[in-house]
Amino acid sequence: MKYNQLSGHLTVQLGQFKSLVQLSLAHNQISGPIPLSIGELSSLNFLDVSKNQLNGTFPPSLGQLANLKTLNIGQNLLEGVVSETYFSNLIRLTRWVASGNMLSFEPNQVGFPVSM
Repeated sequence: MKYNQLSGHLTVQLGQFKSLVQLSLAHNQISGPIPLSIGELSSLNFLDVSKNQLNGTFPPSLGQLANLKTLNIGQNLLEGVVSETYFSNLIRLTRWVASGNMLSFEPNQVGFPVSM
């Protein structure tokens, strides 16, 4: 559904499409946050919502998509911190694009013993 001038928000009912394998909504005019229910799309292996007007924070529920291979959220209005722990279940992820947002990445802290 690229380049279709779709507008409006992604519905919270998006999570009901559990058999959905690919979702490409790039190059539209979709606004609002990415709904938390996106984490319920357990079969999803490709998600491209780049070049829209999505805002809000990176939803941690994206980390529940264990079959996800490609995630492109680039060129939106997303902001905030993305923790490395969000990706711990994404063992198949080979491509992640998030440029063009105001996101910062927070790697896991490696604990070193502190001697006093």
